[in-house]
Amino acid sequence: KRQRMTSPPAMFSGDTQCAFSPDGKNVVFARQPSALCRDAYILSLANGAPKGEPWRLTNDSTWIYGFAWAPDSREIVFSSARGGRTSLWRIIPSPGAEPQRIPGTDDGLYPAISKGSPIRLAYQRGYQDTNIWRMEIPHSRNINNSATQIVASSAPEINPQFSPDGTRVSFTSERSGYLEIWLAAGDGSDPTQLTSFAGSRTAGAPSWSRDGRQMVFDSMAGGYLDIFVLNLENRISRQLTDDRAFNARPSWSRDGRWIYFGSNRSGAYQVWKTSPDGGNPQQLTKDGGFEAVEAPNGKELYYTKTWNTAPGLWRVPVEGGRETPVIEAARSGHWAVTDQGIYFLDFSAVPAAAPKPLKFFSFESQKASQVGTIEKIRFISDASFSVSRDGHSVIWSQIDRSESIIMLIDKFR
Repeated sequence: KRQRMTSPPAMFSGDTQCAFSPDGKNVVFARQPSALCRDAYILSLANGAPKGEPWRLTNDSTWIYGFAWAPDSREIVFSSARGGRTSLWRIIPSPGAEPQRIPGTDDGLYPAISKGSPIRLAYQRGYQDTNIWRMEIPHSRNINNSATQIVASSAPEINPQFSPDGTRVSFTSERSGYLEIWLAAGDGSDPTQLTSFAGSRTAGAPSWSRDGRQMVFDSMAGGYLDIFVLNLENRISRQLTDDRAFNARPSWSRDGRWIYFGSNRSGAYQVWKTSPDGGNPQQLTKDGGFEAVEAPNGKELYYTKTWNTAPGLWRVPVEGGRETPVIEAARSGHWAVTDQGIYFLDFSAVPAAAPKPLKFFSFESQKASQVGTIEKIRFISDASFSVSRDGHSVIWSQIDRSESIIMLIDKFR
C-alpha cells in the first residue's frame, strides 16, 4: 500500500534523499526551497506511518548530498557544504543537536554505513574543476574563435559578470575556503576579494549597477537566501531583504531605481522588485518567475521561470501584466541581455556532451540566429553567462574536469 509521507509547504520545491533509520522509527530527508538550499528534517513513524509533522534537524540552508544512519539509529552521517567546502558531518537525531565534522572527508558525498562488525563508512569523493572562460563572439556560424580560460584555481569559480564598461569581471569563488564575491580585470588578472562572509554561503551571481559603483547579490548569511547591496568604494554590504523566504538572482533596473529578484515569499517562485533603499517589494509575475533582467527600453522585463534545466525565456511589463513567451530554448544562468538583443546558449539543439550553439535574438527582427559555438560547456544550475555591453565578448563558467572515487573508513565507530 502506497501512502504519502510528507507534504512540504508551498514555498519549498520538494523533499528528497530520504533514509529510514535501522529501527524503523524515523526517516531523515532533505527539504529544499531551491537547488542551492537544503536542510535535514526528521519524520517520526508509528507502525510505518507518519506520526506528527517533520521537525528540522539542521539550520544551514546549504547543499546536502545523502544520509546514512548508524546501525543503532543513534547517529546520522550526512554530506554538507555547511562549513564552506563539502565534507561529511555526524549528528545525533535530537532537536538542538550540532553537527560535528568528520576529519579527512573533504569533498565527501553520499555516505553509506555497514551493519556488521567492524562498522565501516564508505562515501563518494567527488570533485569538479569549474573555471571561467572568455571568447570573442565571431558573429558567424562559419567562424570558431578559440576560448581562453581567464579565471582558474583548484576551487569553484562561477557566476562571472562583465562590468558595465567591460573592463572588469566580477565572479563568485571558493578559493578563500568559502564562496565569496571577487573582482578581476577583464582578462582575469589581479583578482581581489570583495566580501567576507566566511562561514555562510554566498550563492547568487553579482549584478552590476549601471554606473558600475554598486553590485547586488544574494547570500545565505542569515540562514535564508537574501538580497544584499555592495558599495564598491568602501566594500560594505547591506542586507536588502529580511524575511523567512528565499530571494535569489537579483539584477538592477537601467535607471537604478529598482532591483529585480526571484522569491518564493508568496509560495512559488515569482519575480519581484524593490527599491535599493528598501521598502515593500512588489510582485510582477503570477505564473512563475526566477531570474529577471530589464530590457534596454526600461519598459519590459525578460525572465526565466525556474532555476533548473526547464527551458524558456519570457517577457512581462515592468509594472506587471501580460506574460509572453519569447525564446523557448533559453535556460536560467545561460542568457544575457544587450542593447541590441539577447544572447543565449541553446542546450536543446544538441546532445548533452556536444558543443553548444551560441545564439542571438535580435530585438529588431524578433528572430534568433547562431553567432558562434562554445565547445565544452555543460549546464550548471548556479552559473551565470555574461556578454559585454558592446556585444563583442562572452564569459561563462565551465566544468573543465569532473571525477569521483569511493573512499572507505575502516572501524568507523
